[in-house]
Amino acid sequence: NLLLKEAFVYRNAVVGIFVAVNMLAIGSGLFWPLRYTSSSTIIVSEKNIIEPLMKGTAVATDVTDRAKLAREVIYGRKLMSQVVAQPEWLGGDGHNARQVDALITGVIAPHTRITNVDKNLIKIEYRDTNAERAYTTTKNIAELFISESLAEKAQESQDAYDFISKQTEEYHAKLVNAEAQLKEFHSSNLDAQPGSEGLVGNRINSLDEKIQQTLNDLNEAETKKASLEKQ
Repeated sequence: NLLLKEAFVYRNAVVGIFVAVNMLAIGSGLFWPLRYTSSSTIIVSEKNIIEPLMKGTAVATDVTDRAKLAREVIYGRKLMSQVVAQPEWLGGDGHNARQVDALITGVIAPHTRITNVDKNLIKIEYRDTNAERAYTTTKNIAELFISESLAEKAQESQDAYDFISKQTEEYHAKLVNAEAQLKEFHSSNLDAQPGSEGLVGNRINSLDEKIQQTLNDLNEAETKKASLEKQ
């Protein structure tokens, strides 16, 4: 083989090149900054405690959307600004808006990775040359994300409670109004003319049905309200 023959003839040069390449690789490894990666895995529940109560009344947010929206929430300025505000990034001095943006877009965000490990698991990874900062930054991002998600669910629960509470008041007002109409109708038809009994009876039945339906709606709304109060 011609190549082997040439290599043998110039074996000293080949060995020298091999040694030089290895020394360069070793030298680069010695002086190349170390990278540390820290990760945190978050369990995302699929169960929505509000949805069973809100069927047919209000639309509850699908909890499984948390995995899909994780990047949007974490990479958002609101959360990232809180990460930058931590001691490991402030360094004892505050940052102006431009410095905060530079840290978020140039340092933290590019080194943060969010992946779906499973349909119920979100993995957050952060890479840094400082081991302690890699750990604390990952921990802060995970805790802030959880806090943001819990706050969103709490607001959703409050909105649902307010909706049901308002609905309960409306049903109660309808019930009072329907009972007043029935009482007034009875009073105005005490001396009903012959032949009008059928019309009077139909009207009374109609009002009774209206009262019963409103009463059922009111009882259901009050049950939902009580359940939301417990939650």
